[in-house]
Amino acid sequence: MSIRNVTIIVDRQERNITPGLKQGFDLIQSFKLDTNQNLLLEIHGDIDVPVSSEDFLLITGGEVFSVGDSNVQIEDNPPLRKPIRCTLNEQQLSEHQALCHAKITGKELKNLDPHAKPGSRLVADLDGLADEVIGDHQRIIVKPHDQFIVMPPSEDHTHQHEITVAIDDRHVALATGSYLVSVMKQKLGIPFEYELERVEHGQFYPLADDSIFELRKHEHFISHVRTGSSS
Repeated sequence: MSIRNVTIIVDRQERNITPGLKQGFDLIQSFKLDTNQNLLLEIHGDIDVPVSSEDFLLITGGEVFSVGDSNVQIEDNPPLRKPIRCTLNEQQLSEHQALCHAKITGKELKNLDPHAKPGSRLVADLDGLADEVIGDHQRIIVKPHDQFIVMPPSEDHTHQHEITVAIDDRHVALATGSYLVSVMKQKLGIPFEYELERVEHGQFYPLADDSIFELRKHEHFISHVRTGSSS
């Protein structure tokens, strides 16, 4: 079944977009912004929050974005006038837990659950869509109506071990498990704007930033400047 598009506003113009977890880089590319422009998420009754290439955002419909001049200095994660009380485990955050800044890492958000155990996973609960896993190192721009759930550790977590992977001319130790490719790139020390490819038997397989990669054994990767429209 196809996913129905939702409507958002970008620079006072309506746009249709598929809902779900989106990376700032993909939004900026989709909206065809250039290096002289900043993308800003408008939060009703509060300060606009800049969307950087590395940020993630849950698109559910109705989001409003404005476009600003990049020469104007804007704080990356400005303090909010009204702290955000999103929903965690079907409960709205308490006043003392409320987020004073819209941008927060998955780990920081997960740690707001006093019962979270090592290896727990944070997922975004999206009505009518599959849950989206939020990695510990992903920085997400949280909106007041966003909903998250902390899932208990999977059995696979207890069997994690560290392996060495080859990346370009280096070797990096990583724990086995599931990685969002954009997060794995960070752990491998790959610039965000680069593309990551898996090498197997002399063949090259590009890995999309928003895809999940199952790291179970020693792997060989290469990185390079993007040459096409891959994300």
